[in-house]
Amino acid sequence: MIPCPYCDRHFKNKQALRAHQKHCPLKNKKTEKGNTNDFERLLLRYMLFLSNLDYIPERFTVSEIANALNCSKETVRRFMSWLMSSEYYEIVKLVITVKRKT
Repeated sequence: MIPCPYCDRHFKNKQALRAHQKHCPLKNKKTEKGNTNDFERLLLRYMLFLSNLDYIPERFTVSEIANALNCSKETVRRFMSWLMSSEYYEIVKLVITVKRKT
């Protein structure tokens, strides 16, 4: 069994995998600013970063987030742009609001 590197479905042979990849929804789910799947992984690290803080300030610097997520400042800028235009932004806002109240 050969797994698809994008969606982890398994196929009997390489030919079946190649046929699947032509229409794999996760492979084709790319934005002009990078692979959405990579940003979703970065989102998980960002959420962990927020949840581990004792106090969430009003603003973070790009450097602080880049150090916390272990990535470049340019990646952080692209990630934040993606995040603010995605449906995940509402979840992040909720986590920040709840964390500030406690």
